[in-house]
Amino acid sequence: MSADVDLLEVARLLPQNVTGADISGVTSSAFSGALERKISELTQEALFIDSNNNNNSISEEYLIKSYINGLSDDCITVQITHEDFNMAVLEMKPSLVDLSYYESLHRMYSDNLSS
Repeated sequence: MSADVDLLEVARLLPQNVTGADISGVTSSAFSGALERKISELTQEALFIDSNNNNNSISEEYLIKSYINGLSDDCITVQITHEDFNMAVLEMKPSLVDLSYYESLHRMYSDNLSS
């Protein structure tokens, strides 16, 4: 995660009826967004370098793979930003939409158990 990520702030953005699965989905979505951004950046870098070299004899796919394979681990590290989490929270759909339904089930079965 990048230094701008405040997990307490991310938690405050989540709706009250969020589940553990929802939180897992948000983190996966945030990572996916960051990964897509990194792949796009590296692809653009590779194509820019190739456009300066005018090497038309190899395919774009090979060029991009060769460029990425030549980079250090630091250069290909994916950083999840606060904006990645913001986008993931905005796109999420909580799995518990009507909490009152589950509360009524709890009351109904709790009352039956105590009788």
